[in-house]
Amino acid sequence: MWVMGNVQKKKHIFYNLNWKKKRSGKKYEKAINRIIFLLKRKKRDGETKWISQTMPKAEARIKKYGITRGQITKVAERRGLWDLLSLWK
Repeated sequence: MWVMGNVQKKKHIFYNLNWKKKRSGKKYEKAINRIIFLLKRKKRDGETKWISQTMPKAEARIKKYGITRGQITKVAERRGLWDLLSLWK
């Protein structure tokens, strides 16, 4: 077989072609943790400008991933954070 042009292309025949890897590792867990973190901050600091801007983004992410309010409630109750749920609209 004749190779024209750059012959160095032959070196890379046997490199690992497995490009598939887990990409969505803890995405759902992080989204739930983000909401709970924001609720804790809201309880501690009150309604700040940062919280009022960040909460809709976190809620949009939850809606995008299909996480229900019940799932977040279960996580908060498991952690003993029942009082935070009243802060969430």
